[in-house]
Amino acid sequence: EFCDALRGRITVFAGATGPAERQAAGQEIFYALNDFIAFNLYHMNREETVFLPLLWKHFSDVEILAMQQQIVAAVDPSFLMAQSRWIMRSISNQELRQWLSGIRRGAPDHVYQGFVKMALEEIGERRFAELAL
Repeated sequence: EFCDALRGRITVFAGATGPAERQAAGQEIFYALNDFIAFNLYHMNREETVFLPLLWKHFSDVEILAMQQQIVAAVDPSFLMAQSRWIMRSISNQELRQWLSGIRRGAPDHVYQGFVKMALEEIGERRFAELAL
């Protein structure tokens, strides 16, 4: 819902013809973006405070990892790769290092090397060097 609203506002902005129309459409993008961010922050907070404790209460780490692997295996690879690029841009070096380490442990070497190459492309040489892989 919030994502569709934001996309709709962006479409209106792209089709705006004059400065006043663009300004009004830009303001609508601002409000839609705020709604989108608020929804996602609320959603992530509930995941951290409600759902994760429930998962850990009822499942072992091994069971959770197996579920995660089933979910990832069901995702279209091109979508997964596009999402991975955005994730790499937004997580800390420690999180990225842990993520790549998990890929190294659980995937064939060519998959790991592909993610390492992607990380270099997405975060730049200076930040990549800080990973000390």
